[in-house]
This record gives sequence, structure tokens and C-alpha cells, in this order.
Amino acid sequence: MPIPFTEMIWDRDLRPQGGALALGFGELTRFSVTGLYAEGSHVFEEESVMFGGAAELSIATGAQSKIQLVGSYLQWDDLEKLPPYLRRQNTRRLDGQLATEFQVVDVVGRLTSGGNVPVTLVVDYCWNTAVDDENRGLWLSGILGALGTSRLRLEYTYAKIDRNATVAAFNSDDFFWATGWEGHRVDLGTGAVASTSLHVIGQRQRFKDSPNDFVREQWVSRIRLELRSSF
Repeated sequence: MPIPFTEMIWDRDLRPQGGALALGFGELTRFSVTGLYAEGSHVFEEESVMFGGAAELSIATGAQSKIQLVGSYLQWDDLEKLPPYLRRQNTRRLDGQLATEFQVVDVVGRLTSGGNVPVTLVVDYCWNTAVDDENRGLWLSGILGALGTSRLRLEYTYAKIDRNATVAAFNSDDFFWATGWEGHRVDLGTGAVASTSLHVIGQRQRFKDSPNDFVREQWVSRIRLELRSSF
């Protein structure tokens, strides 16, 4: 994905199947614009269409520090071609198809500080301009350390995502629900190299947009262990 979204909009496991055109200016202060068009970008067979663009401003504030601001717009078409199991928590019609359109505006701010222990702070806010309610999302995270340069990496994430804030088939599936939830995640990772690491992950969530009043108030917790390797 050439646009630097957070997991609230785009799952890092997915790759857009299409094309992108980017134009950038500058070095220490850099401005770039990116256009994107893709079809069938899920790992499962489907034929939905996604297009949009982004403008990015990156300002170096030190040798290893920078501020990054990204404003983007994504629109999905042909979502009726998504298999039923990918529609997830988005609102559906009686025939099972998605009940809303998705024209999503997203704004991301990142502050990165280098040094012996790198620090990254992320704020992401999105809204689906095609609908009037249940259409907002907020993603906040802080990262201390970076595997490959330090032995430990600690990440905390808080998110509150309305059920129609974005297309649930394409954002992170590492939580119990893709949209319609509120929750916390703590990820402690360790590894001598960036390509292989061991992670202990704790999550606490509630399905805030459930049609069931009792379910909306129930917090669900889990802890999992992950071994990650990339090559």
C-alpha cells in the first residue's frame, strides 16, 4: 500500500492489485501526492474496486526525527462482489448486501523521534462521508523502541471505530471485530533482528455497536503469543 494508512483503514497483510502514481518534492521537507486504483485487493477472491489519493507532508525535525501529516480519500465500488464472510460488521440490507456506500476521508499524524530508543506517536481520524451516522473512527498509538535497533519494542493502541467508518473487509483483522468496536491493545516484542521477533499481545475490547444491549457493555479480553518472521 503506497499510502501510509494505519490498521484502521488498511490491513498490513493485504496488497492492492492495481496501480499507483506518486509525485514528490523536497528532501528535509518533503511533499508528495499519490493516486491509487486497485481491483480485487483481498487475499480471498473478490472483485471490488478501490480508488483514491493522498497528500503527504513530511518535515525533518532532526537527524532521526520527523513529523508526517497525511490526508487521503478512498472510495470503494462494486462491494456487492465481496463474499458474505468479508462483509463483517458493516451494516447490511435484508438481502445480505452492504447497506451503505464508502467514501472515506482519513487524516494521519505521525511524530517520530530517533535515538537509542526510538519513539513514534500516531493519531488517525477517519469518517465515511457517504453516510450520516456510525461513520467515524479514531486510532491512537504510541511505540517505544524498534526491533533491529533495540531488543524490546512496546506498542499501545486505543481505537474506537464505528461500524460504517470504513470497509471492514480491508482493515485490520487482528481484533475480534473489524468495525463497530472500542478497545485497547498492548504489544511487547523482542528480537535481535527486525525480520524475526516474538510478541506477547494483550487485548481488551467491546462490540460497542452490537444490536444487543447486553453485548455492547461486555468487555472481552485475550492474550496471545506470536512468532513473526519476514523474508
